[in-house]
Amino acid sequence: MVVAGMVDRRTDWRIAQMLKVAQVFRHPSFTERSALNDIALLKLATPANFSARVSPVHLPRAGDFVQPRTPCVVTGYGYPNPKVKRTSITLQQAPIPLLPLADCRRYWGPAITEDFICAGASGVGLSKGDSGGPLVCLKDGAWTLACILSRGTLYSLTYKPFVCHRITSLLPWIQETMANN
Repeated sequence: MVVAGMVDRRTDWRIAQMLKVAQVFRHPSFTERSALNDIALLKLATPANFSARVSPVHLPRAGDFVQPRTPCVVTGYGYPNPKVKRTSITLQQAPIPLLPLADCRRYWGPAITEDFICAGASGVGLSKGDSGGPLVCLKDGAWTLACILSRGTLYSLTYKPFVCHRITSLLPWIQETMANN
């Protein structure tokens, strides 16, 4: 099941859309040891009803490169307190600045390539439980998916940047899978 339109897990169940998943498409090159290709596409049995609470996010175009200082937002239900082993009741949202890859390489080493986006180090960090959430950026007046927070995302303290796999690197597989299904 996919739950759409829920922001508060205590009260939003009555207005959320519960959507059955017809098929799951996992990236064939994903491995447990790597953050690369950590993506799956879900084909819904019925379409979501777009509203003020449920709206699409755009995919980037091939060749799009989100520049540092672009307005971006990360959302998730991750653990708000690392000492409490419980995810947040309400969807958390925070503006996150994008940084030059050189900033991430200083923290995480030379393995950080152009296939990644570097963000954070702004007083806001990610936490366990945010995996699978989006990092979206404003492009041409629309929110565009820049990366997905992977299970393998290098989570940051509030003063360290994190990295996630750039969606444009995954576009050929996404487009082929959508076209064939």
